[in-house]
Amino acid sequence: MASEINNEATIEENIIEENLTEEVSQEAEEKTACGELQAQLDELNQRYIRLVADFDNYRRRTTQEKSELADYTLANMFTRLLPVVDNFERALAAAELNEQIKGYLKGMEMVYTQFLECLNKEGLATIQAVGEPFDPKKHEAIMTVPTDEVEEDTVIEELQKGYTFKDKVIRPTMCKVSAK
Repeated sequence: MASEINNEATIEENIIEENLTEEVSQEAEEKTACGELQAQLDELNQRYIRLVADFDNYRRRTTQEKSELADYTLANMFTRLLPVVDNFERALAAAELNEQIKGYLKGMEMVYTQFLECLNKEGLATIQAVGEPFDPKKHEAIMTVPTDEVEEDTVIEELQKGYTFKDKVIRPTMCKVSAK
């Protein structure tokens, strides 16, 4: 009987030991599965973060490209309109000499002023040249004139107005520059 009790105790110990081993191996498998799931979650999180960053960069780049395209289109339009402005100025200067068309001249001056205001509101600006130091980025020297009245390399006469659009020169000022 004692041997039967020892056998039963041994069998029970073996069963308990097997159950404990199974539980430990199940816990290890669960930890492994949990670790794999955590790694997958971390990878998916990183992919999501990169995707959001890529989308933000795309949105910012397309917004900038649209803005640059609009500016380019306006600059081209202004470049085509500048000869019209020049002709307006010439017509007004010529009309001042004729006394018979003073009323017409006043109307043309008003139209010219309104036209320039519209262009200025869109970003077109006149380059101030006379009396300024010569800047090859903004001025185009047609000739130099020796003079002692002003410093050397100073714009002394504007032959054709220059214009900028959003701080970018779209037409430099044609001018005479002082020389010593």
